[in-house]
Amino acid sequence: MTLTDPFLAIFVFVGVMVINRILAEKALKRLTPEEKARLLDAFSNYRIYSTLILVLLVVGFFVASRTTSDLRPTITWGMFSFVIVFFVGTLILSYAKLRRLALGDSYVNNFILRSVLQFIALAFLMFTFSMRYFPSR
Repeated sequence: MTLTDPFLAIFVFVGVMVINRILAEKALKRLTPEEKARLLDAFSNYRIYSTLILVLLVVGFFVASRTTSDLRPTITWGMFSFVIVFFVGTLILSYAKLRRLALGDSYVNNFILRSVLQFIALAFLMFTFSMRYFPSR
């Protein structure tokens, strides 16, 4: 197994997702019931829309890559770029929303830590897939 093995990247990505879930649960336990309710209300539509956007992106990618195989590298890099922009955009919007909710610095700091870990895992995943399927010549 090498650093550019997609299996390793998927393993790391899933591992980080598990760690993020554990960190999120610990942070939620420190909130009051009222803070938990405000948090759930504030982000309820966000989860629906972000999931819908990602599903549309994946479906669009597969349709475009199947119909225009000669543009597959361009489409792939465009998708990677969009995922990064989408991730950073939602991170900024979520951070601003958490600040407005005034949930406390410990919860916001936990969110930032989880976001950084997730971004590093996503970047590693994208790096390994790009090196595997689009190696430099």
